[in-house]
Amino acid sequence: MRSEEAAAIFKKHIALAVPATILLSLYATSAGAQPLGGHTLQVSNSGFVAPFNVLVGPGVEVSGLGGVGNIDLFDINATSAGMTLNVGIESGFADAPNRIRFEDIEGSIPDIVNVTLNAAGTSHPNAGANRINFGKDFFEYEFGGLSGGPGSIALDISFAAMPPTTVPVSNGVHAGSFVRDCRSSTALTAPDRCMEGNQQSFVGTVREIRESSYPGAIQAGVLTSNSLARTSGIDVTGSTVEASGDAFQPPQLRLGVFTSTNYARVSTGVLSVQGYSWDGSGAAARSLSLGSTFSGSFLIDSDPSPTFNPEAVIWGSIRVFSLATATFNVEEILPANPTPGGCYFAPGFLWNCLQARGDFRLEAEDNFGGSDTAGDVAFALEPGRYYFTWVYAAGIARFGAWLDARNTVVTTWNDTTGLTAAAGEIVPISAVVDWLASLRQSVTGVGPGKSLADKVTLAQTYYAVPDVPATCAALTDFVSQVKAQAGNKKLTTVQAAKLKSDAQAIMAAIGCN
Repeated sequence: MRSEEAAAIFKKHIALAVPATILLSLYATSAGAQPLGGHTLQVSNSGFVAPFNVLVGPGVEVSGLGGVGNIDLFDINATSAGMTLNVGIESGFADAPNRIRFEDIEGSIPDIVNVTLNAAGTSHPNAGANRINFGKDFFEYEFGGLSGGPGSIALDISFAAMPPTTVPVSNGVHAGSFVRDCRSSTALTAPDRCMEGNQQSFVGTVREIRESSYPGAIQAGVLTSNSLARTSGIDVTGSTVEASGDAFQPPQLRLGVFTSTNYARVSTGVLSVQGYSWDGSGAAARSLSLGSTFSGSFLIDSDPSPTFNPEAVIWGSIRVFSLATATFNVEEILPANPTPGGCYFAPGFLWNCLQARGDFRLEAEDNFGGSDTAGDVAFALEPGRYYFTWVYAAGIARFGAWLDARNTVVTTWNDTTGLTAAAGEIVPISAVVDWLASLRQSVTGVGPGKSLADKVTLAQTYYAVPDVPATCAALTDFVSQVKAQAGNKKLTTVQAAKLKSDAQAIMAAIGCN
């Protein structure tokens, strides 16, 4: 019920049979299309070579395929938009029929609606569209009698639009972070080119984007890796949602924005949606209170007019809405280029999608930001309706400023009588998983015995659950042991300082106290 990053990647299993004079490769035609996985294409021809299977996928190059003559590359990345077939011709073909056919034998890919020659990828002088034939579940090209060569032929295969794959959810998390280098591309010492209306585009300044959508989750998040978005090697820009210790209360939001230079601008935002059912007991009148605790440097209330001063800001909103159903449908994958009007689990898209429902009712909302660190909403429960909390928080820091709101943005019901919170998924943050693995590698063979490595392994085990308090305890023990062993023959003070810093960065990222 969730998708990680912009889209998931799938492998394909291909049955292949081609003449010895053909070089084949298949590539995606649309980088923004959703990945298409879980199907088999059968490739056949007049019988020159017996079919065999190869495992292929995005970025996988299968070389030296013995028994197939000159085929030395075959790669496929099929998407919901279609594919491109590139054929390298070494020499001419006899007049006998020599047709290559690609067939969807499982009926699992979208219907093929068109196959055309790609002029930019076709250099063979005698290639012609009259050699193309296709149906809704196959396409083929006739090479028989094709004279001349060498050269290339490229075919564009278009699929019919796929209906979106939707999932019913009662909750979810969306988190995203942006890192920008605001120096001019022509004068790298100039500080700011990130202001609205400035000459350098957003694309020209972006150095890292991390955006994750987790429909059905109650705990997830993102963290950046770029050095522009961290300070002292410990504080890392990112945002997370942490499941509340009280199952009735909404999840808690944590975020931090940290800049290490006078030309960096970073931002992060996180959304938590949590659903509830009510059995009718207790008072109908209810309220939610939001409190945010944060610290930082050069705090401001809004994005200012162009200056080069270090500045930071936090803002957000709390909403309560209700529906006639316990779930709402969202598209399972958040693509790189979302279609306007799509029901994606991302703040703007999701809110528009929910408001379009006939049973949607906004019960209450309030905003917070700058020096206003609280939000309060009051409303009345109604039998037969389902209620959802929507809590969003975001922060921006630039030019050496920082803002730490990891302690945290907390929303609390005044009365939970008769409420049942929808269960959800707890998703480990991929960056933390990677950092723990790197830390484990760093301590291999370091210090006396395996005690340091064992501590990190224990932290990895706990975080895989994820059990954050136990992970924090294991890392605290690790730091204590590093301090105790620092300066001996097997762990220098320099090594110890680096290991301590790395462990503390992980602890800060996951909200250890």
